[in-house]
Parts: sequence; structure tokens; C-alpha cells
Amino acid sequence: VCMIGCPTGAISRPLGTLQVLINQDTCIGCHRCVNGCPWHNIVPVPYYSPSLGREIELATKCDLCVGRDEGPACVQMCPHGSAKRISFKDLEQVTSTLR
Repeated sequence: VCMIGCPTGAISRPLGTLQVLINQDTCIGCHRCVNGCPWHNIVPVPYYSPSLGREIELATKCDLCVGRDEGPACVQMCPHGSAKRISFKDLEQVTSTLR
């Protein structure tokens, strides 16, 4: 739902994934995705735009640390080991995690 209506195509989902990514270079801060996110996971953050010469609010959200070899930082740094990132397509992994 959040991708619908983005005038620049800054918000996308790579094929074959469930990750929603926001390209900060093409986001213009219109807030359509912020207002359209049914889970309120997209928030505006202040950013000074050199090309516009003023501060705007760019959309941002967790991208699951895409491109980070170690995976999501929150999982790696959880002091209790309770944060997990698993694939629900792997039934054996889900079963062992929920035991």
C-alpha cells in the first residue's frame, strides 16, 4: 500500500523479497508513503537538501540492514539473544526457534 502513489518511485520492493526499501536519493519528502503505511512503519526524518537549499522530511524505515553481511544489527546486538530473523519458509527452523 505504501508504494502506491509515490511520485518518484523512491519506495520499492525488490523482486522475490518482502523487504520494502526507500531510496533516499529520489525521495522528495511528500509523505504519501508515511500516510499510506497501514502499520505506521515509515516515519519522516529531517534532512537538509542541498539541491533544494532547505530542510525537508525524508521517509525512512527499517530496511533489515539490507546489504549488511552480518544481517540485521538489532539481531546481532541483542544482549539476550531474543531477537531472531528466520525464514518462515523453513519449517524446521521455525519449529526449532519456537520450541
